[in-house]
Amino acid sequence: MITGVLKLWLRQLPDPLISSNLFAEFTKIGGNKAAAEDARIAEIQKLLPRLSVKHLTTLRSIIGHLARVSAQGASNKMFASNLGAVFGPTLLRSPDDTIALLAAQVCKK
Repeated sequence: MITGVLKLWLRQLPDPLISSNLFAEFTKIGGNKAAAEDARIAEIQKLLPRLSVKHLTTLRSIIGHLARVSAQGASNKMFASNLGAVFGPTLLRSPDDTIALLAAQVCKK
């Protein structure tokens, strides 16, 4: 129930927490499976300061909570991959639905 309310609130934001203007850059990093995980994390960390202070503060709180949920994955079955599938589309949305579908396909590869 609480998760559903949080996801609804995130979907109703006029601009997602990971702003639409950074969508292409974030999906490019996520789709680059050839790059090492540490390198992708470093690239994401370079983009985060470009978020508004409000978005970044809220995103930090949500990601912190999701990390705590994931740490209990053995008992709640909500590992990082599951949480990403559940919350990813609400935290990072394309300004164009067609682009979102293409990005989802790229990230699956």
